[in-house]
Amino acid sequence: MAHDIFISYRRKGGYETAKHLYDLLTRDGYKVSFDIDTLRSGDFDTELLKRIDECKDFIIVLNKGAFDRCLDSTVDMKQDWLRNELAYALQKGKNIIPLMLDGFTEFPHNLPNDIAKVSTKNGPKYDRYYFDDFYRRLKRDFLRPNKKSTWWKYLSIFCVLIIILIAFIRLKNCTSSKEDEPVFPDVSLGVDVTYKLRDSKDKTLMENELYALIEGQEYKINISEWLMCMEIVDQRDFDNDGMNDALVKNIEACGGNGALNSFFFVAYKGAGYFSISSEFGNCWDDPVIEKWNNQWSVIVESTNGEGYSNDKSITVRERYIFKDGKAIMVESLSKSSLSVLKEIVATEFSYDNPDEIKKILYDLDSDGKLDTIICSFWERWGEILWDVHFASGIITESNQGCDRIGILNSKTNGVNDLVCGEDYVFKWNGEDYVGKKK
Repeated sequence: MAHDIFISYRRKGGYETAKHLYDLLTRDGYKVSFDIDTLRSGDFDTELLKRIDECKDFIIVLNKGAFDRCLDSTVDMKQDWLRNELAYALQKGKNIIPLMLDGFTEFPHNLPNDIAKVSTKNGPKYDRYYFDDFYRRLKRDFLRPNKKSTWWKYLSIFCVLIIILIAFIRLKNCTSSKEDEPVFPDVSLGVDVTYKLRDSKDKTLMENELYALIEGQEYKINISEWLMCMEIVDQRDFDNDGMNDALVKNIEACGGNGALNSFFFVAYKGAGYFSISSEFGNCWDDPVIEKWNNQWSVIVESTNGEGYSNDKSITVRERYIFKDGKAIMVESLSKSSLSVLKEIVATEFSYDNPDEIKKILYDLDSDGKLDTIICSFWERWGEILWDVHFASGIITESNQGCDRIGILNSKTNGVNDLVCGEDYVFKWNGEDYVGKKK
């Protein structure tokens, strides 16, 4: 079997990236020479050099310290396989494509003469966070055309078109109106992934760090520094690729008062790489996880306007799925406020006059006398604090802050119900108002 591409690498530091490239290039129809341990145990000058002769492209994976052995005069050149492979590829005029990983910043200025020309070669910018863009550019701009894989590509397209045509004809002849459930391809890398949190080394506040355990290897996942406090809400296959993903809560201000939480997904992409979605949600409560169109979805009730503001809060029920490394909102429903007979809202108060008192006068118990709901402004959170003073002399105090307090048309034990915020309903039990979320 003739080879199109030869991948050279240091086993320590370069193996995972080389293996990832081998898997992708092989999938895309290239004949790749990669794992050559069996060749290195035999005659170096036969099969190994034959494979380099066959290839069009020579990819060399350069991790930090990749050339250290080449510069060490105590190392026998014949035992330095990367140097031998590179020197032979340069001698044969192969298309040399260097891939510089994190930590490899530039070529040493004193490389041996047999490999010095590698410093004049160019390769695509390697970025593990934007690996898909890197891989597309590698194939488009640096690898030589693969005629065989191109032929198979067109054949595959033709076959797909035939299949679509047949399916369309069958669909036209089908009398059933029932739609099939969507089918998701199994692109599993076949590994078990477990996520966990650990306190940060400096032990400051509540800071923690996110790790993943994969086939006995532990990886520290690079998360933005401002994500100090996290909680793993759930671990399951959210994106239907056959591997566990993590749903992580970003605990804003590490649990400080008035700070709403958000969430993000983390997924393993192979070869030590992880994708991290953008954050979504803005809520107090943990999300609900349920199936939606044959895929796990996450439902959050995001609230805008709560916290250090007297703006009216708006609660939106949002459903998210995890796809292609992104958190995608697929549903959004706004929660409507309960209708009221009378109300006071927080926006009626001014921060310039925090001691202001406002009142609602209404006959709550239908005794023919006006009762009073006394409202003050809770400046710190921009909400209303309220008490009810009945004309009969009964006083009920509330410690529930609201962005509005209103009187509902409904009654319990002959007394009008009250609503705090959008749907937190207070009912009269005969002695006091008791609240419950609707």
